Amino acid sequence: MDKGTLELEGSWEEILEHESELRGKRVKIRVLPATSEVEVDRLPYRPARQGKSTGADLLKHAGSWVGNDLKECLEEVIANRLPAKF
Repeated sequence: MDKGTLELEGSWEEILEHESELRGKRVKIRVLPATSEVEVDRLPYRPARQGKSTGADLLKHAGSWVGNDLKECLEEVIANRLPAKF
């Protein structure tokens, strides 16, 4: 994001609260898919916030794997992968 650029995210009503700041300025609007706080709260994981994830977040799950099927899992991944499309 360029210096001097203001980025806002929220509901239309929340954006309108910044009307006085935005009056007379160029704006770009991108409509995001509807997601409610309730839906996010029901996820089995915490969605990463851009720039906020850390190694500590990943380490919370380290050591949670149990079993000795690593070789079989790797073979399954290799067998089911698709060619990359660029």
